[in-house]
Amino acid sequence: MMRAALTAQDAGRLAEWVEGLPVPFTLTMREGKVRSLSQNALLHKWFGEIAKQTHSTADQVKRECKFYQGCPILMADDPQFVAFLSHLKSLTIEQKIAAMDYISVTSVMNTKQLSAMCDAVEAKYLPQGIRLSQPEDKQ
Repeated sequence: MMRAALTAQDAGRLAEWVEGLPVPFTLTMREGKVRSLSQNALLHKWFGEIAKQTHSTADQVKRECKFYQGCPILMADDPQFVAFLSHLKSLTIEQKIAAMDYISVTSVMNTKQLSAMCDAVEAKYLPQGIRLSQPEDKQ
């Protein structure tokens, strides 16, 4: 697959945008498309569906999915994320899951990573008999 390169015009627009940012700032660039709103909406819908069927809360399901399904995906692609998570090693599993409220996981994923997370969530919950809504293009 051939990838499109950043054009001089695109680079110029990016430079203009960066020049307008207040200092100090942090800029992170990643290759790949950003996550789609439909992927994000579906995943959050699933958190609610899983919660109803497991008698949990959507927030608790979200924390657990971020920890068990999302973190491994980010760790596979980002050594800095691995290093960051190593600081949590002294915490219990319950504390690590609670910490997910303060750690960006799905919000920093690109479309490929978020798709992998959706697949991982399905792989965990479908065999348990949990029913999950399916987007139009997956049916």
